[in-house]
This record gives sequence, structure tokens and C-alpha cells, in this order.
Amino acid sequence: MNRRNLIRIITLLLFLLLSIYFVENPVFKDSELSKQDGESVPLYFFEVTGKSGDGYIVREGTSKKEIEVVTDAQLEIGGIASFYGTVESGRLIVQKHHLHTHPGTRVYLSIFGLTAFLVLMTRRETFA
Repeated sequence: MNRRNLIRIITLLLFLLLSIYFVENPVFKDSELSKQDGESVPLYFFEVTGKSGDGYIVREGTSKKEIEVVTDAQLEIGGIASFYGTVESGRLIVQKHHLHTHPGTRVYLSIFGLTAFLVLMTRRETFA
């Protein structure tokens, strides 16, 4: 077995182990705020769906669960934002927020990275 094939096998094994790790320990966890009262939590990539009394109503992309965030920031309805704050009475009191002007970028970069990975792993050696 030559060195290049050994590197490919190790890379595939590392990729498999990292995949298993992130399936067991997800980065994006369930956003059930009623169980996290008093804790500081992040909310990633939520869509702003409407205005509420003290802030906004935001919706999670995967579960479509709606959450109220209390903030004085000026957010656009339909925009995508991430938040960090403290949970109080099932609402998130926002300390920091980030507006995602190009939310599809993470998908495009993932597709590009996966394609590049597959091309490099399947490329044949040429001997000149």
C-alpha cells in the first residue's frame, strides 16, 4: 500500500468518526425554551416571522417552532438572524444578534466542500 492510499483511508476514517460524533452531539439542539429558564442559549438561523409586543416572533427552519425574542434591534420580517441571550418565561431576552444577509451561503459552501472532497478522494494517480 502506498502512502497516498494510506492518507485516503485515514481521511475517510476521520471523516466517518467526525460524522458519527456530530450525529451523537448535534451543534443545533432542540430549541425548547420552557425547559431552559434562566440559562443563556444561542438560537441559530431563525426566520423573523412577525412583530410582538417587546420584540419579534422567530421560527426555526427545521421544526417550524415559533419563539418570541425580546430585542430592541430593527429586524426585517422574512429575514434570517441568529440570537444569543437569556431565557425568561419561555422568551429569549436577546443580548447579541447577527443578521444573515446571505443565509444560503452555508449550503453552497457545504456543497462545494463536499464536491471538492469527493473529487480529491476519487482522483486517480497518473504516472508520467
